[in-house]
Order: sequence, then structure tokens, then C-alpha cells
Amino acid sequence: MKTVWAALVGLAVVACGDDSTCGQASNCQIGGGLAGGSGGESAGGSAMGAGEPGGASATGGEGAGGSAPTITTIYVESADGGGIKDLEVMVNGPDGELLFEELTDTNGSTTATIPPGGSVSLLRQYDLTWLDPIQKQRSVETVFFDGAPSGIVRFLIRRPTAPYDPPNGVMNLTVSYPAKAGAADYLIKTSCGQQSTPSTQVTLTLPSCTTNGLFDVLVVARNAAGDIVDHAHAEGLAFAAGLVNSPLSWANSPLTAIDFSVTNIPAEALQLTTNTIAKQKQGGRTITALTQDFVADPASQYGALLAHVTAYGSEHCQQATVDLVSDASATAFINKVRCRETADVSDFALDASRLARFDVLPPSPDGLVAHWEETWAGEAGDLLTIRQYWTRDGGIGSWTAFKAPGSGEAAFPELPPPFSDFGIGGEDSLVQSSVIHEDDVQLDGYADALVTGVPFGGLGDIEGYTSHAY
Repeated sequence: MKTVWAALVGLAVVACGDDSTCGQASNCQIGGGLAGGSGGESAGGSAMGAGEPGGASATGGEGAGGSAPTITTIYVESADGGGIKDLEVMVNGPDGELLFEELTDTNGSTTATIPPGGSVSLLRQYDLTWLDPIQKQRSVETVFFDGAPSGIVRFLIRRPTAPYDPPNGVMNLTVSYPAKAGAADYLIKTSCGQQSTPSTQVTLTLPSCTTNGLFDVLVVARNAAGDIVDHAHAEGLAFAAGLVNSPLSWANSPLTAIDFSVTNIPAEALQLTTNTIAKQKQGGRTITALTQDFVADPASQYGALLAHVTAYGSEHCQQATVDLVSDASATAFINKVRCRETADVSDFALDASRLARFDVLPPSPDGLVAHWEETWAGEAGDLLTIRQYWTRDGGIGSWTAFKAPGSGEAAFPELPPPFSDFGIGGEDSLVQSSVIHEDDVQLDGYADALVTGVPFGGLGDIEGYTSHAY
């Protein structure tokens, strides 16, 4: 059903994904894609592109300027492709006024026109039915245009999936492997849990956690310093109640050292974290083979060699993170992530001073206007992602706004009456605000970022600065 709130023609929307139940009463996922994260086994995945030199406050990129309405094609995609029907799309004018709304059709498409300075949004709701009590999630994702809209906008959706539940819910898995020369202990990782031991055999009691009834096993042999000596793995094993024995053999494959360097580290830096990680996902949680390094109160320059497992995993990532603020009320960090399907062992370098930094400011008292400002005049990247999360009656609401880099604000757009409860209200509790400035070496500005897809995610090279307030 189409509703036009003012005279508009022509925006094309093509929603691609395999979920046919998106929209107001659907089971969809809020898109992710922070510019990595701080510490831990979290070398993230994203794609972002080289920014233009000069101050980021000079908001540039395609999509600025112009005065005529633009016919824009909008795509909504999941990782596995396919059209998503019944997804609510709305267009708002430069003052946030609602102009147009429509559900995507069976092919995941609709049409309208975006005026200069306007915006286009997705509204989605889904329930995490495997939680007790069931948790309701509502999200609004808005792409803003400072001037004429770009010709293509692509939203990327990543959905949560319920755990696979085998008949008896628990499996006892015995994993054995030969002793490895130089190993002080062994870290056994599965899709459903992990354990370390100095022995060459261990039995794990694993809960039901896989999404497809299959799981992987990875054993990492480590020396006394915690460095990886070798690994052994088995993939696609069937999860079943009872005892399963899985004898493994060492890969005997050499590790490759990757040269990490971080330059121009700010004097206020609290900690530097670097890691290189091979990741494999089968059913449950992702299994990782990780090498990492931590430096407290780092100097202005950093260099290290980190060993990478090249013969394991379907995704290989390197990450460097510089923590600038970390307390109960706020966090801020600079980071860079590189991810590939196969291992890239070339040098990995981060210039911590290159990219402009934008810090989140308190929103308006009603929570409907987000604010941020530039606090370091570096280069402009491709994308600003502004997020607000709030709680309501045990559920979570979120608003994600996308803009070209620059200081400013974003106002929550007017919602269609059936979706009036998707916005933050007086009884809601705002729990987090954030702004993320991102740059992808494969992209060239805001319009290119919108063509590739927002939020950023997947394989590629991403450099960013993230500011959170709690």
C-alpha cells in the first residue's frame, strides 16, 4: 500500500535479501558495522575508502549541492541476497516532514523522488523469540542528503538467527591430538565453547548453540609466551547429544609474520591494541586463531611482528586500535581494520593522526536531535554514522543516521502514524549515543559509500574514529 504525504514521483527502491517478513511486524536485524572495536578478539570486518585531503569540516563528496529533486534507486540487501518484501520505506523533506511511505513489493522495490536536503529511511521491527522474555527490537535507519540526493542508496541488513536446538540440548565432545614440540598448552575452540589445557585430550560439555546443527573444532598449540606454534582443526561436524570423539592432526603449516606499524599516536592515548586473526564460522559462534599485542601508555610510534595462521579460516583480518578515552561515561578510539577472504600478509600501517575526529555531544532534551563536533582537523573520510539506542519495556529502540563527514546535527524524521512508536519517547531511557567517522580505501566519498552499502561491513579496508557516550 502506497501513501503519498506530498506530491512526489519516482524513487526506485529495490530491497534484496531472503527475509519475506520485514516491515512493521517482521523479524529483521538492525544493521551493524562499527569501525572495529577496542581490544579483544574482535578484528572486525568492514569496507571504507580513501578520504580527500583537507579539513573534514568542509563537508564534501557527491550528493551535496543541486536544487532539483532526484530519482534515486534504493537497495536493501542481506548477506545472502534476494528481495525483501513488505519493508517500510519513507522519504522526508529537508525539514523532516513526511512526504512518502510505501512497503516494498514482492520483488523488494518501490519508487519515489527525494527532494534536495531530504532523507530516506528504513523502519524495521523484529522479535528475538529465543530470549525469555521475548525482546522486541525497533530500528529506524536514515540516509541524509545535504543537497541533491545521490542516484543510488544501498542499505545492508544483518539478521540475528536463533540457536539450533538438538534433541537433548547438550553434547559431550572428546578432542584428542598428538603432543606438539614447543607447546606449553593447547586452546580448544568450538562453535559452542572453548577450553585450555596442558594435556593432549579434553572432554567438553557443550550446550546447544549452532544455527544449522554443524560445528567446527580448532586446537591451537601455544608456547610458554602464548604464541601460536601450530593448529589442528575439523569442520562441519554434526552436533548430536551423547559422546563424540574427534581425533585431530596438526596442520604443520608455517606461520607468517605481518609487520604492524602505528605512527603519530596521540599523547593522551591510554592503550594500543594490535591483532591478526583467522576466522571461521560454522553454525554457532565464530572460531578464531588470534595473535595480539597490548601496549599501555604507548609512545608516539609503534612497530611489531605478529604471526598469522594463513592455512585456516574463511576470513583473515588485521586490526590496530588506539584507545583515547575509556570510562563509565564515554569511550573514544582510533582504529583500522583490514579483512580478506584469504590471508593478506603485507605490511599493516595506521597513521593515527590522518583522519578527522568527531566527538558526540549530548542530544536535545527530547532525544530527537543528535549533535557532534569536530575535535581533530584531519582528513575527511567517506561516512559519518550517528547512532542512538534507548530502552522501553524490556525492548530496544535505535536510530542510525548516515551523513557526509562534517560537524553538525541530525534531527529524527517525522514518522508515519502506524510507526509512531518507533521514535524515542518521554518514557524511554537513552542508553548510548555515538558518532563514527569512517574511511574505506576502496571508496571515494559519501555517494560512493551509499552505493557500496551502509552501515559498512564485510571485507575491505576501514579506518575510523569512534566516540561513544553512555
